[in-house]
Amino acid sequence: MSQAQAYTYIQQCLWTATQVVMPVIMAALMVGTAISVFQAATQIQEQSLSFVPKVGALLGALALTGGWMITKLVEYGRSILIDLPSVLQR
Repeated sequence: MSQAQAYTYIQQCLWTATQVVMPVIMAALMVGTAISVFQAATQIQEQSLSFVPKVGALLGALALTGGWMITKLVEYGRSILIDLPSVLQR
């Protein structure tokens, strides 16, 4: 395997990981921001107030995009396994 191929595989891996985690991270970011604004406006500083809605948003994001995430990861894994014999022959 050449260095260029290794970089290509690493780039594909990082891009796939970024795509897969982005919906969950964005959901947590939006809910966290909304809760922070609410806490600043009402001056309520309860820790569980920010934790519970974030968990709910994360579970909701996983429920909505979980199938797509699995499909994306399976496609990536399949492409790696298909390319494996050609990489090992070199």
